[in-house]
Amino acid sequence: MTSAPAPIDRGSLLLPDGVHHLLSGGEAPIPRATLDAYRRYAEAKAAGLPGRNALEAAHAAARETLGRHLGMQDGRDIAFLGSMSAALAAAIGAFDWRDGDNLVVLADEFPSVVLAGRSVERLGVELRVVPVRPGEAPEETILGAVDARTRLAAISHVSFRHGLRIDVPALATRLHAAGVALALDVSHSLGVLEIPVAECDILVSCGHKFLLGAHGTGILVWNETRLGRPAHATPSWSSVRDYDTADGRLAFTPLEGGRAFEMGNADFPALYALKSGLDLLARSCPAAIERHALALSGELRARLAAAGHAVWTPEASERRGTSIAIGMARSVEVAARLAEEGILVASGDGRIRISLHGFNTEADVAAVVDALSRAVSNP
Repeated sequence: MTSAPAPIDRGSLLLPDGVHHLLSGGEAPIPRATLDAYRRYAEAKAAGLPGRNALEAAHAAARETLGRHLGMQDGRDIAFLGSMSAALAAAIGAFDWRDGDNLVVLADEFPSVVLAGRSVERLGVELRVVPVRPGEAPEETILGAVDARTRLAAISHVSFRHGLRIDVPALATRLHAAGVALALDVSHSLGVLEIPVAECDILVSCGHKFLLGAHGTGILVWNETRLGRPAHATPSWSSVRDYDTADGRLAFTPLEGGRAFEMGNADFPALYALKSGLDLLARSCPAAIERHALALSGELRARLAAAGHAVWTPEASERRGTSIAIGMARSVEVAARLAEEGILVASGDGRIRISLHGFNTEADVAAVVDALSRAVSNP
């Protein structure tokens, strides 16, 4: 691979010198500008009603900026909740389910994707958890479980476990032809890959990974064109208008777009942080970030395979994200040893996961490959 400058300047991030940060799929660094954003939040919080107006303006700015990043006409269909888990649970709960319907998920999905479906079992909806068959594409596994009563399939764009990226347009086309909606978790791709927004009925993500934001930001995009208004979004004072309890009866009108999902006060500090991350990504050019991170992760995968590691992530660039997973006994112990050397990776489930972003370089790739070789040679 020819050396090229990283599209995200490492100096723009809160990263200590000498650390090889390969953990953006878990805990990404935040921009230095976020510290100033937190200061502006604190000043607005202390400023009374004018400050409250500033907080609401920041909320709207985060929605608008994220909409631009996603290539949406506007951000009106975007909702901010507390986490990806909360966002997916809210979306599933808002469906107009009928007794006998079913929801399809893969057994090796991120736990929250599977668990979110439990909330509608009380309505007579079957949560259909499909075992993953070795050698079969996840798209085919999902489609093989769909029947006439399937209303929704939920899947990750890029697997948290093994880094495989699904073919969203192909899967969405076949699901929609069968009358099935698609919910897509983009937590391991949003901020580093182009997101196929138009093909999705529901899009969810966290904000603290590749978006370079903070905890407390769950993103929900509800495709109102396809799904119509959410039938059962849980209301609160902040998500309704025309609230009335005259004659002892409750009447209200949900707000339009994503705001119908937003309950109570927004997590304003997290939204200030998210805006900082999005601004940095925009200045760095998302397309350049994707090219760089995919090329770098391809180089990492090739070097790990050549070193004899059991690589779980597909080789083809269109079938992987920018995280590479390898099978590794004692993965948590190995990751802890790497951290002592200043190399940060994810571990667990019998694998090491190494995530590349726009600020990573060939030096990071070389460091982690060398350190893993030492760990295997000296158990």
